[in-house]
Amino acid sequence: MNSRRGQLAGQREPRPHRRHLQQAWPSGAGASPRSAWTPSRPASWPPTPAATRTAKSKSKENLCSQPAQIPTSSADDARTKAVCEEMFAGIAAAGKMRVLSLRYFNPVGSDPLLRTGLQLRRPSHALGKLIQAHQEGTSFPVTGVNYPTRDGTGIRDYVHVWDLAAAHVAAIDRFDSILTESKPSIAINLGTGSGTTVRELCTAFNSVVSTPLATIDTDPRPGDVTGGYTTSDRAATLLGWTPKLSLEEGIRSALNWIPVRDKMLKD
Repeated sequence: MNSRRGQLAGQREPRPHRRHLQQAWPSGAGASPRSAWTPSRPASWPPTPAATRTAKSKSKENLCSQPAQIPTSSADDARTKAVCEEMFAGIAAAGKMRVLSLRYFNPVGSDPLLRTGLQLRRPSHALGKLIQAHQEGTSFPVTGVNYPTRDGTGIRDYVHVWDLAAAHVAAIDRFDSILTESKPSIAINLGTGSGTTVRELCTAFNSVVSTPLATIDTDPRPGDVTGGYTTSDRAATLLGWTPKLSLEEGIRSALNWIPVRDKMLKD
């Protein structure tokens, strides 16, 4: 289940976050990513022009450079999303649709032009808590400092939401060329390849704000894991995608979004 690097096209990749892009498809086509058998060919090919695409669910799974150090009991949410991905692959193998899954971890930032952004006023993710602590003038708790990472703190894969949007557009544009008669489903990782530790996130945050934020080391929370990240070899090959925007740009756009949120979004 856990792996440090994604595999090239044609091989199974580890499962972080995903969006499913689906297209109706005649019965009997394709192979499940986790099946060794080869199903029968479709009754008709290609799909009818009237076939439509829809966007489906987001999911995640913890990956780590040292998989054995992530307790499987902490990955319940990840396993449920893995089951969903398996289900979609099975449906594709049965010939009901084609499925392209985009897997990613932690989107950050907003539209650089501030036309849209995070809907929650008080998001519970790490960047949201950093912003809240900065606004309230309190220290940010670094929960866990003895993990097997480069600085001992947990690691996550932060990707600018605008980069993720570009990946979705590329997935739609290349949908028909990626998903073929013999491969009706595929998963593509979207990540940085190195991840960002909590201390690195705090450093990036302080490089953007005018008043530095203090931190305090605390014990890990129940259920916390080391974290994870993924490379995007397959995304580069199939989508022509690599992340372009920096973590600092994501933090800056998230901060710029806050004062215009209520005007742009109607509750």
